[in-house]
Amino acid sequence: NARSIVKPGDIIMAVPKISSKTKEDKTSKEQPLIEVDMQNLKFKDVSWRLSQIPQVEGALITINPKDGAIIALSGGFHYFNSKFNRVTQAKRQPGSTFKPFIYSAALSRGFSANSSINDAPIVYKISGGKRWRPRNYSKRYYGWTTLRRALAYSHNVSSVRLLEKVGVDYTRNYLTNFGFNKKNMPNNLTIALGTGEVTPLKLVTGYAVFANGGFRIKPYFIDRIEDSHGKVIYSSNPLKICRRCPVEILTSKLDETKDLLTSYDNCDQIPRYAPKAITSHNAYSMTSMLKDVIRIGTAKKAKQLKRSDIAGKTGTTSNLRDAWFVGYNSDIVTAVWIGFDKPRSLGYKETGGRTALPMWIDFMKVAFKGKPIRSLPKRYRSAANKKFKKKKRATSRARKKKKRTIKRSTVIPEQLF
Repeated sequence: NARSIVKPGDIIMAVPKISSKTKEDKTSKEQPLIEVDMQNLKFKDVSWRLSQIPQVEGALITINPKDGAIIALSGGFHYFNSKFNRVTQAKRQPGSTFKPFIYSAALSRGFSANSSINDAPIVYKISGGKRWRPRNYSKRYYGWTTLRRALAYSHNVSSVRLLEKVGVDYTRNYLTNFGFNKKNMPNNLTIALGTGEVTPLKLVTGYAVFANGGFRIKPYFIDRIEDSHGKVIYSSNPLKICRRCPVEILTSKLDETKDLLTSYDNCDQIPRYAPKAITSHNAYSMTSMLKDVIRIGTAKKAKQLKRSDIAGKTGTTSNLRDAWFVGYNSDIVTAVWIGFDKPRSLGYKETGGRTALPMWIDFMKVAFKGKPIRSLPKRYRSAANKKFKKKKRATSRARKKKKRTIKRSTVIPEQLF
């Protein structure tokens, strides 16, 4: 049974190379799994060694946003110390890395990146007669600010106020477009601060929607299995992106329980197309906003990669228990998490931008090596967005006056809050 090969412990690592113990078979074929050996990254600087096994754990997951192929995965420091795969099994609070999904919901309700929001103190009454006062990490308030700037600097108060306007119920339903389970999301305003629970795999899958232009893909581990004669025994048939396809042929609903492997004998390899999760305009707008996180915001360290096509978001949970960073371009999406298995503080100022981001940068230096800079197109000629394009069509003179970012919201600040 081919399913047994993915059980923990059965195969620790698979490499595209025949073992020296394997009998020579002229019909066998060797094919590289990926162009860059991202599964076996090693530091060239060997002047340092770990003197003890670290107590803190980490996880990394990289996928191709175009079809969901898992390119690299590390579920912890060492498999033999702990067989717990933190990428697929650990449900943690994502902190501010969850804010982009809240802002995407706001865009779907008519807001824009230039809409203003009031970052000012606010108090909410909660059960038991208690009061909740959301605060920014800097313990400062910034007054009226745009959504773009609020996301770039990860303002907590602005995000809570935005969610209040959009609506908790609407947002929780909207999050299912990215593959998140409503049951894991609190039914209150704290969801804006990432108090729900997600695995790194779920989080990176959600960001893939922004990276690929609004389509929801399904991650998979195995592309195909061949015997010693090169015959395909099993083959995956992943959901692929089709920007020019009409809505009717796109997959309407993903089957989360369906096996990742498909019998080649029973599969005619009919292409399956990923369902539309959000509009292409929404995806481009979010990518544009998340680029500012790196350009001027909490992830400025990533500018050392010297790439104009990367976007991402830092994340830190309460009491500095979890540090996150998720970054991407149109070809690759990578999520990094650092924390303790038994949640406790990582230490003073151990935020996502300080702790998780450097790990992401080191990995992406190799992942991006030799790769051209690629950005998400502004618009796709898709039948699914034909209605949207007609509504937004303007005269040539109006288009010249239009800003390069996003059309300014018609809602004045006083009408928001």
